[in-house]
Amino acid sequence: MIARLRPTKRARSCVAWTLAAAFVAATLPASAAAGDCPDGVVESLRVSDAFGEIPPPDYPMNVVAETCKVWPYDTDRLLVAVAYSNDESFGNRSVQVRVAMLDARDQRLLAGYVMDKEEDAGFELSKEGLALDTARYDLAPGVRAFGVVVDNEAHNGCPDYSYDRELTLLVVDGTNLRPVLRQDLFAWMRVEGEPCSMSMGKVVTDNANVFLAMAGESHAGYRDMRLTAKITRYTNEPDRDGTERTRSEHRLLRYDGRRYRPVGDDDVFWLGPPGSPEWRDVQ
Repeated sequence: MIARLRPTKRARSCVAWTLAAAFVAATLPASAAAGDCPDGVVESLRVSDAFGEIPPPDYPMNVVAETCKVWPYDTDRLLVAVAYSNDESFGNRSVQVRVAMLDARDQRLLAGYVMDKEEDAGFELSKEGLALDTARYDLAPGVRAFGVVVDNEAHNGCPDYSYDRELTLLVVDGTNLRPVLRQDLFAWMRVEGEPCSMSMGKVVTDNANVFLAMAGESHAGYRDMRLTAKITRYTNEPDRDGTERTRSEHRLLRYDGRRYRPVGDDDVFWLGPPGSPEWRDVQ
């Protein structure tokens, strides 16, 4: 779990969620082996008509982040995720993330998917902000999903909630990569007090690191999934040592023929921002 701290000051709560967000990257070994892409791959995705209109050769389509990885499930396949933008102003860009499965031998495009994202005060994408998750997401016989994880580098003051490491699980559907799940793998919530104000009153915050595992039963052709949130509650009071308490929460996800949805109550902060019109909808 996260390194132990002595939160004796108000500032401890303000930084706790930031440290936990950084630490969670170490908890997903399946996405750690990805690296730079082979020569020509990033440019081939930039000019591919599979992702929309082909830009002219002199169009300023900057590479924001990139990652490639040979798929362990099928080593003849190369998985690619590249984020492009036509603006260099960090924190204020329109970013297009292109995800592709290529033939590893000749780099021919086999299937693709596009995610459009807007940077603002609550979201920024860094150079190291993309990762590929190739854990064994065996949804059905002969069907394995893989994931793209998008990190959020924004430090947006003192929100009530904060989310990071957005995982999108994709399956091959003809020449498309179809999303079946979108889930943040880190969440932070203010429970009580004002973590980043000048007040020295009591402050309580929750951090959640979320993990996925396959379950035994199947619905609509795909196996169920189980989410486990490992939650740490930090309590800080003036002139006292801070305290940490841990707990775990679980939710079962079932496939409805289009995407995975939680079974039963979804009113927990780590499943997604409160008040969302539809639970973790996919594009």
